[in-house]
Amino acid sequence: IAAGCEKSPVDQGTTDAGNLYMQFSVKMLSTRSETDNTGNSNSNANPDTEVGLDKENKISTVDIALVKGDQYYVAENVTPSSASADTYVASFSTLELTAGAKYKVYIYANCSAPAAFNIDEVSNATIGAMTADNKFWMTNAYSANEVELPSDLAPYTQPNTPLNLGSHTVERSMARFDYKQ
Repeated sequence: IAAGCEKSPVDQGTTDAGNLYMQFSVKMLSTRSETDNTGNSNSNANPDTEVGLDKENKISTVDIALVKGDQYYVAENVTPSSASADTYVASFSTLELTAGAKYKVYIYANCSAPAAFNIDEVSNATIGAMTADNKFWMTNAYSANEVELPSDLAPYTQPNTPLNLGSHTVERSMARFDYKQ
């Protein structure tokens, strides 16, 4: 099973130079996944429709990673802003990021970002850990968005003036299949 999440947390730390705040939103590709096969599927569901459960579609925690070549920066356990349940404000050290540089944005929902970035990494976590209620692992649904940081980062060093990284769509990293004997 290939999954883009890692079980152990990453500690990037912070510096005395201050923080750069970034706002982003996380949306599910679909809040419900349905399959209707007009009676010909192997599902026990009646009617013959399978619907994703709330406990499989909830986002409980979010890590965000910015990647540029071999540079990899993570903000962990980012909590939603008070204004919206799907909008987050992350903090990165201003010494780590390069003004004017382009970074790809990777979202890890309900799991920790890996210790080192490798797009082909496979997790050795158990299926139970990956599919726990309200913690179903999710990652980017599409190719990572690329964002360009402004040449002046000073305006974004306060939590109430974050740089907007836009919206990022995630999907479950694993699928559930219901079938009957």
